[in-house]
Amino acid sequence: MLAVLSLASCGKDSPTQPEPTPPPEPPAPSVPTRIDITPGNASLDTIGQTAQLAAAVFDQYGQAISAPAAWSSSDSTVASVSAAGLVTALKNGRTQITARAGAASAHVEVMVGITVARVALAPETGSLTSEGETLQLEATVYDRNDTVIPEAAVAWSSSDAAVASVSETGLVTALSNGKARITAASGGQSASAQVMVLIPSPDRGPLAAIYHGLAGPDWLNSANWLTDAPVWEWHGVTADRKGRVTELDLSNNGLEGAVPAEVAGLGGLQKLNLTGNARLSGILPREMIHLALDALHLDDTDLCAPTDADVQAWLDRISDARVETCDGARQERDALAAFYHATAGPDWKNSTNWLTDASLDTWEGVTTDPMGRVTRLFMLRNNLDGQIPPEIGRLEALETLFLVDSNLYGPIPVELTRLTKLRTLDLGANELSGPIPPELGDMTSLTDLDLGGNELTGPIPPELGQLEGLGSLSLKVNKLSGPIPSEMGQLTRLQRLYLDGNAFTGAIPPELGELKELTLLWLSYNRLSGSIPSELGELEKLENLAMGINRLEGSIPPELGRLRNLERLHLSNNRLSGPIPSELGDIGFFEILDLSNNHNLSGPLPRTFLDTRIETLKLGGTGICLPAADEFLAWLGAIRTVEAAYCGETVRNVLVALYNHTDGQEWNNRANWLSDLPVREWHGVTFDDRNRLVALELPDNNL
Repeated sequence: MLAVLSLASCGKDSPTQPEPTPPPEPPAPSVPTRIDITPGNASLDTIGQTAQLAAAVFDQYGQAISAPAAWSSSDSTVASVSAAGLVTALKNGRTQITARAGAASAHVEVMVGITVARVALAPETGSLTSEGETLQLEATVYDRNDTVIPEAAVAWSSSDAAVASVSETGLVTALSNGKARITAASGGQSASAQVMVLIPSPDRGPLAAIYHGLAGPDWLNSANWLTDAPVWEWHGVTADRKGRVTELDLSNNGLEGAVPAEVAGLGGLQKLNLTGNARLSGILPREMIHLALDALHLDDTDLCAPTDADVQAWLDRISDARVETCDGARQERDALAAFYHATAGPDWKNSTNWLTDASLDTWEGVTTDPMGRVTRLFMLRNNLDGQIPPEIGRLEALETLFLVDSNLYGPIPVELTRLTKLRTLDLGANELSGPIPPELGDMTSLTDLDLGGNELTGPIPPELGQLEGLGSLSLKVNKLSGPIPSEMGQLTRLQRLYLDGNAFTGAIPPELGELKELTLLWLSYNRLSGSIPSELGELEKLENLAMGINRLEGSIPPELGRLRNLERLHLSNNRLSGPIPSELGDIGFFEILDLSNNHNLSGPLPRTFLDTRIETLKLGGTGICLPAADEFLAWLGAIRTVEAAYCGETVRNVLVALYNHTDGQEWNNRANWLSDLPVREWHGVTFDDRNRLVALELPDNNL
């Protein structure tokens, strides 16, 4: 059991003391709970303009306290704010400026609406000289303080979008001739730049040709012609915004001469007025049929239109055509005059009666039929210099066109194909260039076509195979290339085919074996490859076959031995191989047999050749050798020129055989022959520095 011990103070009893009162608790420390910003909003209208904001901080007791506020901007690109609450305008927009102290914050709306004072453009002017050419304009926007407003919105526009367009970034693009004002607008202000578009007219060339061809320096009015002024400022010229001539009015202006073919280059021409120019003469160029004219006025001129059906059809399509049609005599005389002028007639060696009123058949080189129509134009080495004019195609009765060995250049005009009666076309030994017109294949009356000795390029048009009446075709010594078309085998009446001296490639078409009338076939000096077609052995009338200096390979076809009329065979400088077929010896006579420089040809000359008479035999640069038998030596004695080696014999043995066979004891001069001296010291014998016998000269020596 617990005992409780109570202790009392000694002496008398003490009174009871009251509990002490605790001291009051101190107030809670002040914390920011509210912020008031003044002013409550702000508006700024220039770059760099400022507004001072003040932040009053209150605690939980509503008492203002001196707590610092931290400032920030929700979009510092629109307006910035300093640590002291100074707001600075930077660009147009809205932003919230916030003040924070502790957990308390407040914000105010700041509007930046910069007032545009002016807009500047650079450059202020510009010029463009080709369609699609561009010019970059730069717009700068300023506020009332003349400060640049960055990223200011700019709207672009063109006063004439058909002349020049402008993009949303200020890139100007030329579209057609004229002037356009390009405007940049921002904030109610704007600035403009003047842009001139002056695209050179594509028709300047044809207009210049008209000026020079029709005595431009003597015109009554030639204002601005051939100057740098726009063509629509030239006298009589109307043009569209692209600079294309739509109207040409040179009436009553002193023009003289024949209308040049270049007028057809005015592709947009709608109206042509040459009225009242009495010295204009000649036939309208046929090329004009490509112009879509609405009006053609040639009153009071000496111009006339050709009688061609297509020209007349063109005139019928012109709603307002005032032009006469040429009669036949006039057409031919003017065609010859055009030929004279185009080929430097005043410098011809012989131009008797040309351009006079004398009968055409008295003009040098001209032949006419009983009706007075030109049937033959013959010029040989007459110093023609220039291009063959298209007007030559108006000599509709022409049967022979012979323009040989002069200085004619440029293309072969397709207008020649209108000469449907032409039998002989000879333009050889000139400087003609460009391709062979495939339209020549439509000239089915041709019997002789000679374009050799020019500078023609490109392939042989297969359309030439349509000339079934052709007896002679010469394309030699040009710059033609590509394969020989198989269509050549359709020329079944062909007797002579000259294709040598070009750059033809590929195989010789076997279809040439269909040319049964052929007497001459020249294919040398090309790049032909493959084998010699055996079909050539079908050409029984062939007398001259030349295929040297190509890349032909394989063996010589024995079928060539069927060519019993062959007198000349040139196969040199190819890659032929194997022996000479014995069948070649069945050909009775060779004026020349040239197989030289085919290094892979080999073997002895067949004995069948002993029955063949040969004037020139060339086997140098081959492995073909001549048997040294007496019968071969006798046969060789009748050959005028021999380039060949003997089979398996030394030079000494061959010369000894020659000496014995030709009764050397009776020679007029047999110095050192059969002696022990070196063979090079025997009379008439010559060796080269490689110890090869290169000459044997025994003339008048009683062999």
